[in-house]
Amino acid sequence: MASSALSSDRETAAELLRLLNEDTCELDQNTVKEYRLRKGEKLLIKQKFEEMQLPENLVRALYMKGFDRPSLIQKSAIPLITLGVNCAVQSKSGTGKTVAYAAGVLQKVSPDRRTQVLVITPTQELSRQVGRELGDIGQYVGVTVLIALKRRDIVQIDEEVVVGSPGTILRLLRDGKLKHMHISTVVVDEADATLSPDGMGADTVQILEMVKNAQKIFFSATYSEKIKGLISAIAPDIESMYEAENAKPDEIRLYCIDVKRSDKIQTLMGLYNYLTVAQSIVFVSTKKMVDILKDVFESDMFTVSFLHGDMDQHEREKAVSDFRDAKTKVLIATDVFSRGMDIPQVNLILNFDLPVYNGQPSIETYIHRIGRSGRFGRAGFVVDFLSSEADVLAEATFSKELRCCSKKFTLDSLKEAFVASQNQQRPQGRLGIHQNIKAGCTPPLVEKTRGNEITVTKNEIYENDIKLSTVIATYHGEDAQAIISYLDSMNLEYFENERGLKTSFVDKRIYGCIFLLPLDEIKQSEIEMMRLVSQRCNFIPIIPKSDTFTTEELAMHKQKMMEMFGDNEISLYWPGITQDLDAELIQEMHSIVQKYPLAVVASENVYEHKGEAIRGRKYRWGFIDIENEEISDFFNLRKILVHSFLDDLVYQTDVNFYEKFRQRCIEDGELMARIEESVVAKLKQDISEMFVAKDAQKTEAVLEDVPEIQVASDNAGQVVEEKAAGV
Repeated sequence: MASSALSSDRETAAELLRLLNEDTCELDQNTVKEYRLRKGEKLLIKQKFEEMQLPENLVRALYMKGFDRPSLIQKSAIPLITLGVNCAVQSKSGTGKTVAYAAGVLQKVSPDRRTQVLVITPTQELSRQVGRELGDIGQYVGVTVLIALKRRDIVQIDEEVVVGSPGTILRLLRDGKLKHMHISTVVVDEADATLSPDGMGADTVQILEMVKNAQKIFFSATYSEKIKGLISAIAPDIESMYEAENAKPDEIRLYCIDVKRSDKIQTLMGLYNYLTVAQSIVFVSTKKMVDILKDVFESDMFTVSFLHGDMDQHEREKAVSDFRDAKTKVLIATDVFSRGMDIPQVNLILNFDLPVYNGQPSIETYIHRIGRSGRFGRAGFVVDFLSSEADVLAEATFSKELRCCSKKFTLDSLKEAFVASQNQQRPQGRLGIHQNIKAGCTPPLVEKTRGNEITVTKNEIYENDIKLSTVIATYHGEDAQAIISYLDSMNLEYFENERGLKTSFVDKRIYGCIFLLPLDEIKQSEIEMMRLVSQRCNFIPIIPKSDTFTTEELAMHKQKMMEMFGDNEISLYWPGITQDLDAELIQEMHSIVQKYPLAVVASENVYEHKGEAIRGRKYRWGFIDIENEEISDFFNLRKILVHSFLDDLVYQTDVNFYEKFRQRCIEDGELMARIEESVVAKLKQDISEMFVAKDAQKTEAVLEDVPEIQVASDNAGQVVEEKAAGV
C-alpha cells in the first residue's frame, strides 16, 4: 500500500513538472489570444459581434482588444443588457465578463458629458483595471470614463461612465459631485463581495436605492444563496443566469502537498527550485506572513511584489503595476488580490494559507483565488499547502463543492521527477538564423526587452557593408493596440529629438513592417491591426511557410489576400518610382511588388549541393533552395530590405507617414506643451554635457543665454496659457 502511494506521488509530481514546464514555454512563445483560439475553442462560438447589432466603432474596438467572436457568456449577456433587462450573470474567471457588460452598456451611452453608467467594484485595483478596459473600448464611441479612487480629489464629474468602490461612489453621490438624475445603468461587479452584508454591501444597497429606476446588472464568478436572495429583493424582475453549482474552470489543475507548519517556507522555496514558472501568486492569510515571505524570496534573489490591505494607494498601485508589467515574477498577497484582476502570464497559484476564516473554509474566496490562473482558456496550476487538520477539512470541502479532487505529491517526489527530467536526452539545437551563410554576413546583435503587452527583439545585421536594423515585435495580451503604440512612440521620440539642440541622433523610426499572414482564416482583430499599421509605415505582407501550399493553392491564397487588403483599406508598400531611376531597376521594382503577398520559404539549415553550400528546406524527395526566385520570394524580400528599395523605404517614411504624424502632433496643443517642456529639459542636459562645467552657477548662466531654450520655454508657456484661457 505504501509503495502504491509513493508511486502515485511520483507520477503526480512528474505530471506537474512536465505540464507546468510545457505551459510556461508556450506562454513565452505565443500570445494569450493565439493560445485561446488554438486550444480554447469551446469558449468561442460561431456568431460574430457584427451579428449582435453593435455599432461599427464598438465592434472595431472589440477587434482591437483581440476579441474576434463573442464568448458564451458574452453571447448570452450582451443582448439582455442591450434590451435594458435587470440581470444577474454568473461567469467563471477569464471568460470575458468585463467585455460582456462593456459592449452591452457602452452602445447605449450618449457622449454628452453627463454620467449615465456606474460600475461598482470591491477594490481599487479592480476599479483601475475595469476603468482602463472600459476607457480603451469607450474611446472608439466617444465615451469617457472616470476611475473614482478613495483619495482622489474630485471637483466635478462630467464623464459618462464612473467606476469605483461602493464607499467612494456613495460619498460622491452624497456630496453632490456625482449627479444621479441621468444614471440609467448600474453594473455591480464581483457581486458576491460588493453586496456582502459583512463588508461593503450596505453602501452598495444605498447606491442602488438612490437610482431605483436604473437598469441593474450583477456579475460574479460565485453567488451564495444569501446574495441571490438579496439580488431578488433589490430587483424582483431579475433575469438570472446562475450556474447550477460552484464550478472550477476546466483549464485549472489542482494539486496539494502535505507539509509540517514548521517546514512550509522551506517547502515553498523548494517548489520554486524545481518548477518552471512564468508568473505566480502566493496567497497568505496575514500581513505578517507577507512581510516574512517577501524577505525570504528577496534573500534568494527573486524579484517580488507584495500586496496587503494596510498598504497605501500609491504602494498598491506600484505593486500591481510591476507585477502586471512582468518586472516581478512572484506576487505575495492576502485576499485583497483574489478578485477580478486579470494578468494572463500567471500560470501558478500557491495557497500557502488556505482561505479558512473563524474555522470555516470559504469556497467563494478559494474559487476567486484559483481563478487568477487559467485565464482565457490557458492552463492554470494550483498547489494547496496542507499543514493542519483544518487545512485537510477545508481541502475536503473544496473538493466536494468543486466535484474535483486535488492530486497529492511530496517535495521529495518532485525532486526525483526533476532529476529524472534533467537526465533525459535533450534534442540537439538547430542552426541559428545568424549562422554565416554567405560572405559578407555577420551575426546579429540581439537586444530583447519585454513589457506587459509587447516583446521587442532588436537585431543589427550587416551584409555587404549595409547595416539593417530589424525589430521583431510580438504582443502578449489581448490588446493589439500595443503594436500601434510602439510605432507611434518611435515617431514621437524622433519628433522630440528633431526639436532639440543635437543635429545628430539615432533614428529609431520603423521604415517597414513585414507582416506574417496567418496560413488559415484571418481574424477581424488582425485585419484591423493591419489597417492601422499600414497607416503608419510601409506595409509588406508575407505568406510564411509557403511550401505547405500547392502551386494552385498558393495562387488562390494570394488572390484572396489581395482582395482582403482592398476591401479593408490596407495600404501595401509600393515604391515611389520616378523617371530618374534606371529603366531596368523600375522593371525590377514592378516585378517584385506585383508578386504581393510575397510567398517565403524560410530555413536555418545549410545543405551541400553540387559543391555549393545552399540554404534550404529538405524533404524525402529532395530539398528547396529558398533563394531560388522560381520557388520562393525570399530573395525578392531581401532585395526590398537591403538592396534596391532601402533608400525608397526611408523616403516613403518621411513623405507618406512621418510628415502626417508630425502634423498631428503640431495640431495637438496639449501634446505640444508636454513636448516643449521635454525639449527644454533635454536641451539643458545636452548643453550641460557639452560644457561639462564643474561650476553649477556658470552652467546655469550658460543655459539661460541659449536662444533655443528660451524659445522652447516660451512655446511651452504659451500653450499652457492658451489652454487655461480656453483657447
